[in-house]
Amino acid sequence: MSMGKAGKALKQALKAHGVSQNKLAVALGVRASVVYRWFHELTDPTGDTIIDIVAALREIKPSAAEDFVSLYLGDLLEFKTMAIKSEFKLKPENNQLTLAKLRERAGLTQRQLADALGVTNVTISSWERGLKEPRPNFAQVKIMIQVLGCTLDELVEATNPKSR
Repeated sequence: MSMGKAGKALKQALKAHGVSQNKLAVALGVRASVVYRWFHELTDPTGDTIIDIVAALREIKPSAAEDFVSLYLGDLLEFKTMAIKSEFKLKPENNQLTLAKLRERAGLTQRQLADALGVTNVTISSWERGLKEPRPNFAQVKIMIQVLGCTLDELVEATNPKSR
């Protein structure tokens, strides 16, 4: 990160959410002058301090913490997402999206996915091998999208028996 990036993100988040520098300083247990230096991009907080800032902002105003993280790590998060997507692009010779591919892409075992969904790993195995049609309930669909890091469209494609 370049010098001042955290300060810029902090300034934007504090202003947008009406959180004063002093309130943040008190929550962090630091002098107001420390926050002032970050806010005015004179110094950057350390990595550990960034974590403390996020925790303090979560206590003060959770939406300010979310904005700070997004503003500070936005480019990095976008890069990571792009890297993950390109790393796990399906091979041209087998471009069919399957539940197993989504699970592997997410770095999960069948057992881990089963535990998250409240089913057995035998059920997951049966779904992946096409022996049983997946019929997740709404809550399970939400969990699958979250833990597999996929879109609803990808999940539908991967679990559609006609696409196997």
